[in-house]
Amino acid sequence: MTQYIGIGSIKHYLCSPQPICPVAQFEFTRTLQYPRIREMTPALQTRLRLYAELTRLTKPIGILIIMYPFLLGFLFTLISMEPIEWTLHPPQVLHTYIPMICLFSIFWRSFGCVWDDIVDARLDAMVERTRTRPLAQKAISILHACIIAAALLFLAVSTTSVITPHSPNKFGLAIYLAPQIIMTLLYPFGKRVSYYTSFWLGFTISWSIFVGARIAGFDIFSHFLDTRHLLWISLSTDDVWLMTVDQSNSARALGLTALFVTYAICTAAQDIIYGFQDIRDDAKLGLKSFAILLGHGPTAKRVLSVLVVLQVAILGSIPQLVHSAKLSKMNTASPVGDYWVVLKASWIFIVFAVVGKAIAWMVVLQRVDLGDVHSTGFYFSQLSFWVQGNIVAGLASQYALIALLDDGAAVKIENSTG
Repeated sequence: MTQYIGIGSIKHYLCSPQPICPVAQFEFTRTLQYPRIREMTPALQTRLRLYAELTRLTKPIGILIIMYPFLLGFLFTLISMEPIEWTLHPPQVLHTYIPMICLFSIFWRSFGCVWDDIVDARLDAMVERTRTRPLAQKAISILHACIIAAALLFLAVSTTSVITPHSPNKFGLAIYLAPQIIMTLLYPFGKRVSYYTSFWLGFTISWSIFVGARIAGFDIFSHFLDTRHLLWISLSTDDVWLMTVDQSNSARALGLTALFVTYAICTAAQDIIYGFQDIRDDAKLGLKSFAILLGHGPTAKRVLSVLVVLQVAILGSIPQLVHSAKLSKMNTASPVGDYWVVLKASWIFIVFAVVGKAIAWMVVLQRVDLGDVHSTGFYFSQLSFWVQGNIVAGLASQYALIALLDDGAAVKIENSTG
C-alpha cells in the first residue's frame, strides 16, 4: 500500500526555524518500502572509495606524469612540420585530440597502478606507506583487481585507436603499444632483482612519446627501418625531393629520441627521490632500489645533479633539431643553420622547457631532504608541475605561437571554423 507524507510532517517543515531540504527531510514511498537502501548507501560509498584508491583517482598527480610524454611526442611532431603540412588543424587538436589524450592517460595510469598493486599486494602490507592500500588490506580481491586492470587496459587501447591515423604503409598502433604494455607488466618485478628499476620506469613512461608522434602522423619505426636515406645514387628531381623529405624526418626522429631520453632521465630522477620514502622498509624486505644504492649521504644529490645536467643538455639540443627539420624542407645547403635563427624561432621553448627546467631542478635539489618522508613526497609532486610540466608548457606555447602567427595555420583555422 502506498504511503504518503503526513500533515504533521508538512507542518514541521513549514515551521522549522532553519531551511531544510525536502529531499532530506521527508522519507518518500520507495525509501519507506525498502528501508535497506539507506543502509546500503554507506557500503556503496565505501566500495567506490576503495576502487578510487586502487586506481589512484584519489591522487591525480600521477596522471600528469603519464600524460606529459604523450603530449610531448604529439606536439613536437606538429611543431617540427611546416603548418601547411599539418593534417590536424589547431581546433581539432584542442577539441578532440587533447581531451582523448587526457582520457587515455587516466586509463593507462590506473591500469599501471592496479597491476602494480596486484603484484606487490603481499609486500605492500609490510610497508608503512602502502599498508592501507585496498589489496594490501584484502578489502578487494585479487580477481576483482585483475578484472579492473583488464578493463582499464582495454579502455586505454581503445581510446588511442580512435585517434590514431590508419595507413597501409605505416606500422599500426599495436606495434607501438605492445612494448609499453610488456614493460609495464614487468616493472613491478624489477625491485626484486635490480637496483635500476627507476630507469626502467623512465623508459616505460617515456615510450608514450613515440605513441604521441604516431598519432600526430609520424611513424618513427617505419623511418628507421627504411634504408633509402642511407644511400642515394640517382640525383633526379624526384630523388632529391625524397631525400629532402627524409632529411626532415631524420631530424624529427632524432628530436623525438632526444625527448625520449631526457624525459626518461627526468622520470628516473623523480622516481629516485620518490624511492627514498620507502628506503628503510625496502631494505628490511630485501628489495632493491636506486635510492638504497645511493643512501642518504651527499652522493645521492651529486648523482641527481649529474642526471639533471644530462637531461638539460639533451633538451637544449631539441630546438636545433626542429630547425634542421624545417630547413631541410627548403633544400638549404646547411641544414644546421644559424643558432641565432634557432633562438629567435624557439625562444618560448628555450625559456619554458630548458631554462625553466634547470631552475626548477636547482630549487628542488637545494631544498629536498632525502631523509624526510614528507619532504620527498612533497617535492616528488612538485617535480611533476615545475619540471616535467615546463617541457609541455614550452612545446604547447611554441605550437600556439606558430598556429596564431603562421599564414598556413591561419588558413586551416578559418577553414575549420568557417
